Amino acid sequence: MRRPAVTAARGAFTGELTDWNGLTPMLVKPREYSGRALPAPEAMLDGVAAPRGVVRCPPTGAR
Repeated sequence: MRRPAVTAARGAFTGELTDWNGLTPMLVKPREYSGRALPAPEAMLDGVAAPRGVVRCPPTGAR
């Protein structure tokens, strides 16, 4: 999962994935939710280090 995040951050996708270039990658670690119910998608971002208000689910036009 880290490789796609790093590739997006570098803007190095080619072919069909070029639209992913310029996106802000958010690495979500599914193992952190082992043994319990998965939270709603927006709650999965609670463990992501980002300034308040930067992460929105669904995103509002920002890439």
